[in-house]
Amino acid sequence: MHLEKLEIQGFKSFAPKTTINLDRGITAIVGPNGSGKSNVADAIRWVMGEQSIKNLRGKKSEDIIFAGSNAKGKMGMAEVSLYLNNEDSRVPIDYSQVVLTRRLYRSGESEYLLNRSKVRLLDIHELLAKAGFGQKTYSVIGQGMIDVILRSGPKERREMFEEAAGIKHFQLKRNSSLNKLERTKHNLVRVGDLLNEIGPRRNSLKRQASRAMKKDEIRQELKVLQEEYFNYLWNKNREKIDAAAAEGAVYLQQEKDIEKEINNIKLKLNQAEENIDYSREDELLNKLNKLNGEKNSHRERLAMIEGRIEAVTQKDLSIGWGDFEKSRSSLTEEKNIIVNDLKNLQAEKNDLQERMASNIDKIEQIDKEKIVLDGDLEALRSQAESGGLMEINQDISQLSDIQNNFFADVEDCKNLDDLELLKQKAKGVRGKIKEIFRRVKDRTGGSSFDQEQLRSIQGQLENIIKHKIELEQDNTDIKIKLAVIDNKIENQQQAAGKNEKELKEITDRMENFTSEDEGENLALKQLSLDKEVWQKKFDSITEEVTRIEEELKQERIKERSARKDLFEMEKEYRDFQEKLNNVRNNINQNQIKMAGLENDRKLIVDEIVDNTSQEEYHKLIILFEKNPLSILPEREQELKQKIGKMRKQMIAIGEIDPQVVTEYEECEKRYTYLFGQKDDLEKAMESLKKVIAELDETINEKFNIAFKNINEQFQKYFEVLFGGGRAKLIKKKVRVKEGVDHDDQEETEEINAGGAKFKEEEQIEILATPPGKKLKNLGMLSGGERALTSIALLFAIITNNPAPFMVLDEVDAALDESNSSRYADIVTSLADKSQFIIITHNRETMRRASLLYGVTMEQSGISKLLSVKLDSLPNN
Repeated sequence: MHLEKLEIQGFKSFAPKTTINLDRGITAIVGPNGSGKSNVADAIRWVMGEQSIKNLRGKKSEDIIFAGSNAKGKMGMAEVSLYLNNEDSRVPIDYSQVVLTRRLYRSGESEYLLNRSKVRLLDIHELLAKAGFGQKTYSVIGQGMIDVILRSGPKERREMFEEAAGIKHFQLKRNSSLNKLERTKHNLVRVGDLLNEIGPRRNSLKRQASRAMKKDEIRQELKVLQEEYFNYLWNKNREKIDAAAAEGAVYLQQEKDIEKEINNIKLKLNQAEENIDYSREDELLNKLNKLNGEKNSHRERLAMIEGRIEAVTQKDLSIGWGDFEKSRSSLTEEKNIIVNDLKNLQAEKNDLQERMASNIDKIEQIDKEKIVLDGDLEALRSQAESGGLMEINQDISQLSDIQNNFFADVEDCKNLDDLELLKQKAKGVRGKIKEIFRRVKDRTGGSSFDQEQLRSIQGQLENIIKHKIELEQDNTDIKIKLAVIDNKIENQQQAAGKNEKELKEITDRMENFTSEDEGENLALKQLSLDKEVWQKKFDSITEEVTRIEEELKQERIKERSARKDLFEMEKEYRDFQEKLNNVRNNINQNQIKMAGLENDRKLIVDEIVDNTSQEEYHKLIILFEKNPLSILPEREQELKQKIGKMRKQMIAIGEIDPQVVTEYEECEKRYTYLFGQKDDLEKAMESLKKVIAELDETINEKFNIAFKNINEQFQKYFEVLFGGGRAKLIKKKVRVKEGVDHDDQEETEEINAGGAKFKEEEQIEILATPPGKKLKNLGMLSGGERALTSIALLFAIITNNPAPFMVLDEVDAALDESNSSRYADIVTSLADKSQFIIITHNRETMRRASLLYGVTMEQSGISKLLSVKLDSLPNN
């Protein structure tokens, strides 16, 4: 095995990918200080698993990633790959070439690869140990580390000798066996704890399992009885539900029929309302207004003629006594008519006012009754929405606002034109009142609330609302009539005043009349003739007005009769509405009955599910419906008693996990299994102890052989390097404190026991005496002597167990020219056993190399390699 090549990228000063191809012999890497040549040794140590950043001459992990320079930015990853020729299968894997790769990202993530497959660091260590070398010992001797061989503590020094002895993989096996032994001990304790824990549980489960089997027997018998009992209850309940559903269907059909009748009555009401013809009344009113206008015009014409007659008579007293008599008679007759009309109008007005006052008293009484009913409804406030009572109150409030506004308009009525507009508005008000009345009917009649108290209140509320609407409608008609009467009275009073004035003038003149005034006056006679003509016209219009007023009166009587028929239909509507309320109450009662039966069924379902399961319940229902049972009352009572008794027995047994029998069987099986495991673990412990003892024996045997050979080679190379002198390795037994690092221990005679726990340990001591000197310890050697001693020991280790390759980083830096030559001779003699990669400034070492790499920095901060194959150069 040997190192074929090394690939470096992004590691320290090697920014671009750099490949170092190596020969089997000696390869020298040279270059000025600071050029980065020692980074090659650091790269090899790092890829072999070095974890100490300090040993790699850094402070933190990202220090090994190229940090950037003036010519190139920093890199995000460092990668080193080591290519090993494994044709001799020194590494125990089926590859002729082994590639070890390590990567580190600036984020801190790292990974190891073996032939481009991800592996663990432990896998790398085990692989190198089996091959006989590793990064922790002598394979890579870094800059300044040659003296560490002498200064290292007992632990590090022994590790180096153990690796040189080739027993590392045995130690790994021993450590693995010790770990297994420790785990086995722990498992044995755990098994013992589990057995102690399971024992009482096993006994408890055994008792519970016995009770569970008894309970299961009762449950099986109970299941048969319950199926029969539940079958009977289920089908009995279903029959009741079917009967109630059929009864409900009848009520629903009745509701549908009554609603149909109500809809028909509604259509009739609408048709009756449309059949009430107000056009004839309007026509008569228009005609009456027109005739009154003509009558007033004729009255004004007569007044003008009479004025002219009065003017003539003052100048010409030739008018006859007969004319005066005739005029006075006519005026007297007119006065009597006016007085009689006023008397009749006042009587009619008084009657209407009395009727309206009575209506107002009744409305006030209704409002008081409504307040009482509202108080009763307040107690049912939470249920009011279902019956529509809140909407009824809103409708009543709206009705009151509409009527109040209309009454205000009536008060503002001044003449016949205003009265005509008021009449048109009255039609709209009447329509709104009927719409509100319809909604009230629908709501009070459509309530589904089934409390008798609410139904009573609804009926009372319906009646008083209907009565109030009728009274207010009557008052509306009265106010319209009063306005008409007041207008007539005003006109008659004006006519009476004028008549009184004319009659007084005629009477005064008649009192002053003499025989001398009998002279003929043609002009006055002509005026008298005109007056007669216009008087006849006036009388004719007056008769027509009287006739139309009578016809208007008859038309209104006819309208009242039509409205009476309308009220009869409304009464019929209310009767059907009452029937609908009764049917809906029956529907509600049926729904309550159905709800009770459904609740009974739910209780049966709950009982079935509680005593079986949800899945079993569905199966039982299918069975009940296919095979319904009908049993005698005696059998029902018997089943009920038996089921109750068995349930009490099951309660007495208590709640037991249904899986307790299975759990007991599993517990028993586990108890037996653990007993077997305990025996197996005890056997395994004995086997592991035997393996560890055999490994200890093998390790000690191989270590002793290697130690003897290294000791001999150490003396040999020491004499070669120093030209004489003595050097040897001594094994020494010391007693050390447990739990304290080896480097902090002292020899047995220097330890103060003080009750502390100690163990005996073998340590290796290095003795070296250069020729002509007497030294007691290594600390008295000079720097050069320490370097030569370390080199001698290093070459002794290499001779005993040559590593596939050795990396020596300026190991010869402290040697003088003569020692450098001897050092180079030894390296050359060992080059056929190990491959050497030497980082050096020494010319003697360079001269022995077959391949020379020069490291330079053409660009600031970036290392670059130049290679020269010395074997191919001319001898001169």
